[in-house]
Amino acid sequence: MSDSPSPVSEETPVVENTTANETVASASEDLDAMEKPAEEQAKIETPDYETQIAALKDQLVRALADHDNFRKRKAKEFQELILTANERLLTDILPVLDDMERAMKAAKDVPTDDPKVQQFVQGFEFIYKKTIKILTEKGLKPMESVGKILDPNLHDALMQLDMPDKESNTIVDEHEKGYYLNDKVIRHAKVIVSKKPE
Repeated sequence: MSDSPSPVSEETPVVENTTANETVASASEDLDAMEKPAEEQAKIETPDYETQIAALKDQLVRALADHDNFRKRKAKEFQELILTANERLLTDILPVLDDMERAMKAAKDVPTDDPKVQQFVQGFEFIYKKTIKILTEKGLKPMESVGKILDPNLHDALMQLDMPDKESNTIVDEHEKGYYLNDKVIRHAKVIVSKKPE
């Protein structure tokens, strides 16, 4: 029996070195392969900041324009609302004006020497004129119809009278006055028109 140690085989470490070298080489190749596409991908995916800035500026300009248009539209709608409210109120007042005109006409047709009645009629005329002045300042304007040709956009014909000396559809009398509010017709005039006899 011998006391000498057994010889160690040299083949085993060689196999281990070869495997480690192959692993390092393989990893190095994989790393190179990963770096190339990443560089190419970075070039492809790099955003064009100038284009983005231009697009954002365009969006901002459009948003500001939309806001300005919205503000103008709301202001116009508010003005129209005020005019519409005035229109309803004034349309409701028109029959009262008609009654005042009829009362003044009736008072003038009644002869009287009584100073109190004359003062009452003058006071009533003053109130009527003041009312008309205020309503005119608000945009109300009476329509002048007598002597004009019938316009269906402005007048409602109630009847026709045979009148050989007048052109057909000439307005000869006004039964109810028409009115404008800020150049918009709020009540058609009710009129009597002429026609040539047959």
